[in-house]
Amino acid sequence: MGIQINGNTDIISATDGSLTIQGASGNLTGNLTGTATTAQGLTGTPNITVGTIAATSLNASGVITATSFSGSGANLTGIGGTTDVRTNSLVVSGVSTFSGIATFTSDVFVAVGSGITVGNTFIKNNAVGLGTTNTTGRNAGVGTATGTLIFNSTAGAVEGYFGNTVGWIRIKGSFEASGGSEATSGGNKIHTFTSPGTFTVTSGNTSSAKVLIVGGGAGGGGGNENVFAGGGGAGGVYYSAAFPLAPGSYAITVGAGGNGAPGSSPHSPGGIGNTSSIGPTSVGGGGGGASGKPGSAGLAGVSGGGAGEVGTAGPGSGAPGGTADGASPAAGWGNPGGGPGPNGSGGGGGAAGAGVTGGVTTKGGAGGNGLAFSISGTSVTYAGGGGGSGFPTAGAGGPGGGGVGGVYPSGATGSGTANTGGGGGGGAGAGGAAGGNGGSGIVIIAYPS
Repeated sequence: MGIQINGNTDIISATDGSLTIQGASGNLTGNLTGTATTAQGLTGTPNITVGTIAATSLNASGVITATSFSGSGANLTGIGGTTDVRTNSLVVSGVSTFSGIATFTSDVFVAVGSGITVGNTFIKNNAVGLGTTNTTGRNAGVGTATGTLIFNSTAGAVEGYFGNTVGWIRIKGSFEASGGSEATSGGNKIHTFTSPGTFTVTSGNTSSAKVLIVGGGAGGGGGNENVFAGGGGAGGVYYSAAFPLAPGSYAITVGAGGNGAPGSSPHSPGGIGNTSSIGPTSVGGGGGGASGKPGSAGLAGVSGGGAGEVGTAGPGSGAPGGTADGASPAAGWGNPGGGPGPNGSGGGGGAAGAGVTGGVTTKGGAGGNGLAFSISGTSVTYAGGGGGSGFPTAGAGGPGGGGVGGVYPSGATGSGTANTGGGGGGGAGAGGAAGGNGGSGIVIIAYPS
């Protein structure tokens, strides 16, 4: 049985404890308990005002508007499928993880002691953690934004990207040092020592400094009447592109070149080159060229001295097989001197190759080739061996500062070039002639500026 309003149009009926309303329009006030089934026939803009809804489930295909929701949300489901959540205030006491884009149009507040973390980057109230990568990863970045900051683990420094023209620049204060002749080139700061001094690191650490150490070249042997003397061996070459530096002072030694031997009695070999070093890391000098006295031997060195016309070549203690800008073993790059020949002597060994034996191409053997390094900002060749003396031609000095050998009977002999570690040329002359002096060494340190 039911209540009919306006004929059969509006029906309110109660059956078995249920209330059915059909065709009604307007407002419904009061409390509903139990289960609400599908509403049918509501027209206009329906407004149901209910003090309390007690239901095990509530399905709505539109928008539910409420001044507040109370109770636990622990059992809410379906939230993960929501594509757009908008709220004036969101308070989270645990961990929030965003896999997509989160847009905030006002300030975001994070409690003291907490932070925002993205990968290995974080923001906290007392620290900011920059993203960490290495030089390879940094250079692989495509479309890097100007103003990007990173920590480069290869360089051990904070770096900033200043656009395509400038590129990556080390942030000042990450690593600072002084000493020697200072210059910048190609994004590097370069310290060059052509004489002894001190290199001082005032702040920061790095494990990727480039260091070149060249020992002093040896002097050429002295000529003995009509017997020719060998060229001096080049100084050793040590190079590293991953040299560790920490705050402190490093003593710098630049090895002097060995003296050329006099042409008069006692007809001695050339003087050996002296050691160059930075702190405890060092490399030795070249071995003196043999004198023109029969039976005289070239002296041992990182690169050995060349043999006299009648004698033997000096051995090299350095490693053969060096390449341009190639990292060296601890002993440095070096090679033996060249052997004797008819009417000529051997050239001194160089960093890249052995001295040439006398009488092969010229009567005096050429000095061994040196090695090129670009640590100074331009490619420079160091540690060429001194040429051997001979008749009617003498050996050329090896590329890298080696001095030319003397030609009988004039006796003119070349010295090694200063600060290349080149060996001095061997002496020759009708009355005996002095050998050329060896060139001094050099120490160069470079790191990103």
